[in-house]
Amino acid sequence: MRTLFIIVSSVFVLACDGKPSAEKCAKVAEHVVSLSTKSAVGDAAAKSGSARELLATADAAKTVAEDARNSKQYKAILEGCQQVPESVADCMLAAKDHAEFGNCRPK
Repeated sequence: MRTLFIIVSSVFVLACDGKPSAEKCAKVAEHVVSLSTKSAVGDAAAKSGSARELLATADAAKTVAEDARNSKQYKAILEGCQQVPESVADCMLAAKDHAEFGNCRPK
């Protein structure tokens, strides 16, 4: 997750015209949380062998999401998002995983 935030921070350094709205930036930040949670849950679910383990995985996902929302990086994404072109924010929202998210760059 730390790598993702470093990638996101580097994207925010590049600023152009057509900035995304605060609402869209909130969606981008929540998408980061979603990607992080999916990654954590997917890894744990693949290893789980019982319903009890799967429920524990769901609880862990809630913890991952809460930790991400309370992090300094989450706040930086919310603030920094408004400094990138709207096309980059759109790319971030469409990303299916961390690798795609990290490849969003201004054209």
